[in-house]
Amino acid sequence: MAVRRDGELAGPVSLRRLQSPARIGNVRPGMGGAALPYRPQLDGLRCLAALSVLVCHFAPQGGRVLGAFRWGDAGVQLFFVLSGFLITSIVLRIGVDADRAGQRTAVTLRRFYARRFLRILPPYYALLAVTAALNVPGVRDAIGWHLTYTTNVHLARVGEWRDNVFHFWTLAVEEQFYLVWPAVILWGPRRLLAPCCLVAMMAGPAYRLVATQAGWTETMVYVLPIANVDTLAAGALLALLGADPASRGAHDRLLALGRRVGIPVALATIVARNLGVPEAVESHVWRASLVLVGPWLVAGATTGFGGMARRVLESRPALYLCKVSYGIYLYHVFAPLVVDRVAPSLGLGAVPHVVTAAAWSVVTLGVAVLSWHLLEAPLARRRRRLPYVVAAPRDP
Repeated sequence: MAVRRDGELAGPVSLRRLQSPARIGNVRPGMGGAALPYRPQLDGLRCLAALSVLVCHFAPQGGRVLGAFRWGDAGVQLFFVLSGFLITSIVLRIGVDADRAGQRTAVTLRRFYARRFLRILPPYYALLAVTAALNVPGVRDAIGWHLTYTTNVHLARVGEWRDNVFHFWTLAVEEQFYLVWPAVILWGPRRLLAPCCLVAMMAGPAYRLVATQAGWTETMVYVLPIANVDTLAAGALLALLGADPASRGAHDRLLALGRRVGIPVALATIVARNLGVPEAVESHVWRASLVLVGPWLVAGATTGFGGMARRVLESRPALYLCKVSYGIYLYHVFAPLVVDRVAPSLGLGAVPHVVTAAAWSVVTLGVAVLSWHLLEAPLARRRRRLPYVVAAPRDP
């Protein structure tokens, strides 16, 4: 079970020209949350992305419904677009705040990383500690790679998907993105950020095509940062264009590409997959379509879809599942191990796969809920006491 394809030239960039205080809403120096307005439909999208991964790993594969759509890849790449968009949006606003407050960029980055690590690292390292203590296959023998968030490099190096830890590759890609992109935003020349994103959006597909033609292993083709930089950069570009009123036309053209090109191409690849089009062609076209569809979906959720989409994305179950979505993704691969260990003691023999999948889902959700309430929520409260900017504001 694996997801196969499944963020002034003389110094740190000044973001005042990008977003004046009047353009960015209620931003005050010292605000811990960077003053991003809450967009519930973005949480709904995150929920759908997590559920898509569960469908990929828990549902029986094949058939016209499950086999016709790349559930896992769609979920993972939507996560990447969301991450690129949200991290870029947050860092842009932190930059404005820090610039007004006179806080050094290095200090701003340290505080950003401290907050980000409080969100990501504790559940992940707790999981590694438990699975290593229980000697779960795939953990101890590559523990150095897992601890350093380089599991993706490990999988590319060994050339295969390793049971129980294969999903760590996406966490590694995101962490590597977090370590690089915020520094690029705050220290890089402002005028080069959008072009950098455009280059990255082309580099991802180019790398995958070259790697496939060269006959490299599937993990080498799909798990390294360069193989996924296009969707991360697409989300980042959406945030950059949306933050600068002068780029409104480019912003609208990006969304038009998603609506007029990305969606039809994505639908065409689903049809092609059912008609037996070679996977080497269909898979690359599918991934390219996500680079356009992802920003369209994220932008639509930011402004707010209407109708049925709104009811689904803003429903209470979707918003709660989003809250625990990190845990769902982190723990779900281990749920079958738990069920397989417990089922015989309950006298359960062979059961239909739908029952097994339901049990896996219940275990996953249960552990994710416990993780949220016992570990992640208390850390979230602590993060809110660690503001991005602490320097006193200067008079304009």
